[in-house]
Amino acid sequence: MKILLDEMHSPAVARALRALHHDVIAIAEHPELRSLPDDEVYLYAVAHDRCIVTENVKDFRRLHARAEESGAPRTRLLYTSSRTFKRSRRDFTPFIEALVAWIGTPHAAGSEAWLKPPRPTPPQTAPTGQATQTSVATRAAPDTPAASTVTAHPDPDPDPARPVVTGSPTEPTPGAAPIPAQAPGPASTPASASHKAPDPD
Repeated sequence: MKILLDEMHSPAVARALRALHHDVIAIAEHPELRSLPDDEVYLYAVAHDRCIVTENVKDFRRLHARAEESGAPRTRLLYTSSRTFKRSRRDFTPFIEALVAWIGTPHAAGSEAWLKPPRPTPPQTAPTGQATQTSVATRAAPDTPAASTVTAHPDPDPDPARPVVTGSPTEPTPGAAPIPAQAPGPASTPASASHKAPDPD
């Protein structure tokens, strides 16, 4: 769609839209158009099949209605508001984005419309399966502490006479013969009883 920006709109908007491969001209960048009254601007837009983007709703709506009553050719009108798109700011990004969105939709010949800011893109949500996995992972129990590991240290002072015991001290080794109980030895005789007292003479 071809666009004609009315004189209140900056040529910077037209340049930005042309950089996006849209056919847009601004009255402010053409001296021969700036000198034309509104009715001749309307006829220029009709002759070149351009939609007029303007804040001058009162005058162009009147011209549009007159053309409809007389059966004359009409052009499209896109009304803008300085309260919605403030021209005092030097950032024309919202205005340009709104125009790009409007240009990308079909419009009937001779139609009238108001330019509105584009709707914000809704945030993307994770797929159901991914959300379920995330919730399950969130509810998972904390990691169980690992079993303690006991490291046997060598005896710093081994006793060679001390027998080495292997296996569990409370359970016998499978297949091993039981160790018989040791019989008690004879009672030791006191030293004093080992010598018989001599007979008296």
